[in-house]
Amino acid sequence: MRPPPCLVASLILSLAVTGTTFGQAKSDDLKVQIGGDVERMKKQTQVMIDMLFSFGELGFQEIETSTYLTGVLEKESWEYFRTVQTKSRKYQPLISPNDKPAIHLNTRIMADYRERMRTFYYDPAKYDTYLDQLGIKYPTVRQPAGAKGTD
Repeated sequence: MRPPPCLVASLILSLAVTGTTFGQAKSDDLKVQIGGDVERMKKQTQVMIDMLFSFGELGFQEIETSTYLTGVLEKESWEYFRTVQTKSRKYQPLISPNDKPAIHLNTRIMADYRERMRTFYYDPAKYDTYLDQLGIKYPTVRQPAGAKGTD
């Protein structure tokens, strides 16, 4: 099943005008620009048409065709979004490199819980591991010497 010619023509035209801005160019300049865009995309258009006509789909379902066209249109629309729609937008971060963390927001909470938290600080002078300090027994892979099953 071949797609209708109007679908192919509208797809070609939509891809051709992605790089144009209608409000800034005069009619003659716009025609020249669109003609150049169409000429520039001639190879891509031929490849797309060949791909569209190569799908042999049953019962007018056009699943492969719509999948292919969706991928092409998404790719071209992102290119248009990046190069035309948002080319004048600049990223402006909300915080500057000189901004410090807002630790003043939890000063009261830290004052209340600081002494309780000291018991959880790791003391390597007293304990081999942090889990030993917390009193947590953890499984080991090795068995102690003299246990059953060791040679």
